[in-house]
Amino acid sequence: MIIWINGAFGAGKTTPAEELHRRLPDALAFDPEFVGYILSILHVFLDVLPEELHRRIDAQVLHEDNPEADASAGTFRHRNVERCVAAGAELPGSTLILRGDRHTPAELADLVMDALR
Repeated sequence: MIIWINGAFGAGKTTPAEELHRRLPDALAFDPEFVGYILSILHVFLDVLPEELHRRIDAQVLHEDNPEADASAGTFRHRNVERCVAAGAELPGSTLILRGDRHTPAELADLVMDALR
């Protein structure tokens, strides 16, 4: 289980997190702000047409032993295709945008490696 306490700087996230950690001593307390200090990774966005995303969702089985859970996951994923595709228009200029439906996985990896050089 992940308990994510979110809020603006100074909202008081650390104090309840410390209290929760006191009550859940086996839990791992982690401040995601520290991730920002260590990240210097390349942001890659795989751009795929909505029709292809829907086709791929229909073809993929996520819960082989649970058809009901699989159908529910598919419905959720279909419902969010347009939102995810629209996110492509909001990406920072430094994002490497690759057409995920026009390249093999090996070609995509080559393009990412080229961008890292």
